[in-house]
Order: sequence, then C-alpha cells, then structure tokens
Amino acid sequence: MPQPDTADAEQTPALPVLPPFSGEETTCAKCSNFEARTTYRPAIAYKLMEFNGRMVPRGPLPERLERECRQCDYTWDEALHPAPGVRPTTVAELAWALSWSHRGWALDLPPELAEHMAQQLMELTHVMIRADHPAWQPAGLIPLLAIPDGLIESNLAHAVPITLANEPTTDTTTAGATTWRTKR
Repeated sequence: MPQPDTADAEQTPALPVLPPFSGEETTCAKCSNFEARTTYRPAIAYKLMEFNGRMVPRGPLPERLERECRQCDYTWDEALHPAPGVRPTTVAELAWALSWSHRGWALDLPPELAEHMAQQLMELTHVMIRADHPAWQPAGLIPLLAIPDGLIESNLAHAVPITLANEPTTDTTTAGATTWRTKR
C-alpha cells in the first residue's frame, strides 16, 4: 500500500469546523421543516460533487453527518455526535488497554512494547474509548447500564404466593426468639 506523500500533507488546507450535531429533530434553514435525514459521510480531500442540486467543488471535509431536509431536500453538514461515554483515546490509554487485554497470558506484555504498539495503532487507526467497559471502571464499580431481562418481573399476577406462617409463637429454647409455625 503506498504511503501518503508528506509534501502533499503539508500543503493540505485546514479542515473546516462544522457546526455541532443539532439533534434528532432539527429545523431546516430553508423551509423550517423539523424533520431531517442523517447520513454519515467519510472525510474527503477535494472533489466535484452534487450539493443542493448543483455541481460544486467540495473539500477538504472531515468525517461528518450530512443532514437532508425531508421536505425540500436542502442539505447541510454537521459534526459527528459520538455516543455518550465514547471519546478518542490517547497513546497512554491505548497502551494500558493493550496490557489489560493481554492479562492472563503466559508472558507479560512489557510496557515499552505496549506503548510502541499503541503508537503504531494510533497512526493507522482511529481508536475510541468506551467508558462503560469494566476495564475503565474503578475496581468493583461496574455500572449497570440496563437491567437485564428476567431480573425483575414486570407482571406479578402469575406469581405463586408463599405462606410463611399462620401464627407467631415464642420458643423458649431459642432464648425468646419469635418463630413462625404453620397450622397443619
């Protein structure tokens, strides 16, 4: 695979700053309709493309969300909106994650090797942190994001009643403790 030319990278203009994601229901700037489709678009360097009904040169553009009005087809770009708790990682965090995921193997992953691997991965990929993963939680504090099915009964109409006792008695053999006895 050919590597990018560093001379071209230095001449590449800065990417524009996009407006933040406006939410599920947004208002079209042209017709005031409150419904818009959202489509992910990858980053582009520069190309001639159709945009709002005409061919225009576009780029360079970062990864973005393309919004299109459902009524008038007007199109605009907005910044990505990652899930809550998801954020870009650092080399140190990725090195730690590599070491953490390597636990339990016969040989330990040396910290220098983990950092080198993390640096190489960061140059090749975009890596995001999932803050809800147990690896990022303090020891013993794993958040419960959703109650698993079957943990709580939603309909107790089918529950079987359990009779504990019919009458309390005081038992002298257990130092006056109250016990329950069922009638026979």
